[in-house]
Amino acid sequence: MDGPVLALGETVVCARFAPGATSHPCHLIYIALFRLALPLTGRRFARYVEGYRSNRGMNYYHDVHDWMGVWPYESIQPAEVDFQLGSLGFAAERVFARKGRLFGRDPGIFGSRCDEYIYRKIS
Repeated sequence: MDGPVLALGETVVCARFAPGATSHPCHLIYIALFRLALPLTGRRFARYVEGYRSNRGMNYYHDVHDWMGVWPYESIQPAEVDFQLGSLGFAAERVFARKGRLFGRDPGIFGSRCDEYIYRKIS
């Protein structure tokens, strides 16, 4: 299952079928899956959560609550952005994109990308 599909699945199941207080089990499932997935990227869950506030300025568990059910999004790879915008007559000026943590991609359980793109219309 690809990252965007998994992420959308998380959103649909937890937001649509488990509203309100019952969404809590979905949070626990997400955290458990994330905890199991982190070692695949060479990171430890406890250390990730400990450094979360200083890295992001937020509480990890509050962020999980915000993410679950309120974020229908679709991830896109940098090459896909370039192809789509190039076909519309745009050229990249600056791109700040990181390589995915697992085989060059970031499946949904590893979080979304936070890349930045600056394109200019050329035609």
